[in-house]
Amino acid sequence: MKCFERLVKSFITSSLPDSLDPLQFAYRPNRSTEDAIALTLHTALSHLDQRDTYVRCCSLTTVQHSTPLCPSKLVTKLRDLGLNSALCDWILNFLMGRPQAVRMVSTTSSTLTLNTGAPQGCVLSPLLYSLFTHDCVATHSSNTIVIFADDMTDCHWLTDLELSEKNEDIEKRSRRCNVRIMGIAEEPVLSSTVSVSKLLKEVLQLEKVIIAKLHYYKDCVDVLRRARQQGPLRYRGQPIAIFPDYTASVAKARAAFNDVRNLLCGRSDVHYGILFPAHLHISYSGDTKEFQDPDPDCALLTSNNKPWITRDLKALLNKKKMAFRAGDREEQRRVQHELRDMLRTCKDNYRRKLEAKVQQNNVRDVWTGMKHITGDEGERQADIREPG
Repeated sequence: MKCFERLVKSFITSSLPDSLDPLQFAYRPNRSTEDAIALTLHTALSHLDQRDTYVRCCSLTTVQHSTPLCPSKLVTKLRDLGLNSALCDWILNFLMGRPQAVRMVSTTSSTLTLNTGAPQGCVLSPLLYSLFTHDCVATHSSNTIVIFADDMTDCHWLTDLELSEKNEDIEKRSRRCNVRIMGIAEEPVLSSTVSVSKLLKEVLQLEKVIIAKLHYYKDCVDVLRRARQQGPLRYRGQPIAIFPDYTASVAKARAAFNDVRNLLCGRSDVHYGILFPAHLHISYSGDTKEFQDPDPDCALLTSNNKPWITRDLKALLNKKKMAFRAGDREEQRRVQHELRDMLRTCKDNYRRKLEAKVQQNNVRDVWTGMKHITGDEGERQADIREPG
């Protein structure tokens, strides 16, 4: 049987088109492992001759028993490569319905029929598997995949800037499950996992023990949600703060949306949030938008401020929200009195503008202003403008 398989193998290799992956060095005439190694080293060293460049190589072995060969898909690929239909049918019959049993000394297991994979120790198996994975090629110009049978090396050519960006991205994602706690005394005992777990359980009334480097992202979200909901936190009489452990660049990018978030805060008709790493997601009037930069339009698209609201009044509203978040009741009462007086003044000024328009016989503007005052705006639908 092995002699016949060698004849079939020789016929298959002679029938393969020249357009087959040139970086597959197995079962090709005048090619060997030395050629694969020489090409990889030459390409890597040529790239490193340039200034501020790096090479990242990853060697992999595609284990056949963990990545089973599917005969029907293999035959489809062989036909696409131009192999004879009769040969493809023979290979399909060869791989399908194979009986297999295991014998240890005098004990033999029951027979199992296999319809996937290739027989172990078969002359054709490595060749068939390499043809099954022949379309595993690099799709980006900065990558090169050199293959010998089921062994491959993925080389990634990087510049200094690209390497920095990738390292930054890895750092960002590695911190997603971290929480940063401020206000705790710097003592070795308090920084242990047992102490941190006890702190979170006591402060946030958690039902289970969680350490600061959380294993599951949902636990990190739960800790941060509880920290926001319970307001000012205290531990052993000292105020503490719990917030995400972002990198400096991510924290800066998210902080750029603070002004927009302050404008949207308190709006019951607007749902918004910041997606990782720093994308503002807004849902309003059945439409959804996502912003990667703090574009002014992302605040204007949901703006339904009354015409008598001035910039000074907005600043006072934001001051009230900040006092509420800080839990400063005295400041809240003071700002509330000031806000009531300013709101009355702003409405009086707007009323005088409407009276002046009545005297000017500007009925359209007067009618629009009355709708604003009474809140009767009909079923006017707000349009969401694309950020320009």
